[in-house]
Amino acid sequence: MNKTPAPSILTNLKRIIGLLFITLIVAGLCYHFTKSPSAQNTATPTIQPSANLMQIGDDWWEATRLIYHGIPTRIVFLLPQASGTHPDDVNQS
Repeated sequence: MNKTPAPSILTNLKRIIGLLFITLIVAGLCYHFTKSPSAQNTATPTIQPSANLMQIGDDWWEATRLIYHGIPTRIVFLLPQASGTHPDDVNQS
């Protein structure tokens, strides 16, 4: 009887890892070459940053603006009249 030794677990694991590695490389290359050029927008955003300030309560103010890459933000702050600080000064910082 001529028996061939069964592949060891380590040999099977090496094959599986090799196939996984090749699959990831092929998937990455497919993604890279099929990615549309319009998705690679490197132009400057057309939205200009703006700041709006309005009083929403007795001493409460709300500032809305666009920051880094046009991300909208809403900032609510308490500014007591006794402080003597102008809301525009706080909004600018």
